Amino acid sequence: ISQPQAKSKQRTFFLFDHQVVFCKKDLLRRDILYYKSRIDTDSMDVVDVEDGKDKDFNISVKNAFKLQNKFTNEIHLFCAKKSSVKQRWLQAFENERKQVQLDKETGFAITEVQKKQAMMNAKKSHPAGKPKGLLTRCFVRGNIAAVHIGVLYW
Repeated sequence: ISQPQAKSKQRTFFLFDHQVVFCKKDLLRRDILYYKSRIDTDSMDVVDVEDGKDKDFNISVKNAFKLQNKFTNEIHLFCAKKSSVKQRWLQAFENERKQVQLDKETGFAITEVQKKQAMMNAKKSHPAGKPKGLLTRCFVRGNIAAVHIGVLYW
């Protein structure tokens, strides 16, 4: 981010309970996604960011929010193309946190057998289609990652 000539890396993001997973599209076959990494949402706070210059990344942002690690200086910056998209992501993170808390209160847990079955199912082939996660650009510098939804404006 600190270098203006930094190249963007296109990524597709998915929000699950306890984590955000991001994938990379295959360069030749655009319908294939490869797992790249994940962000543990249990250790993150979601912060709504006002439009204007961001103090952590020193860039101008619009329709932005951050995931800030509660224990380290790790920060992920997300910028939506539209305010409505930003609000949908903020609501999705709020819903995810509520569901995780409800699961904890009710004692919901996934057994090892269920986990193994889910992994086996995930290995089966699925019909190709357009992924539903719409976060599309990611810049990484050291311990800080900036992730953008849609087009970058600077």
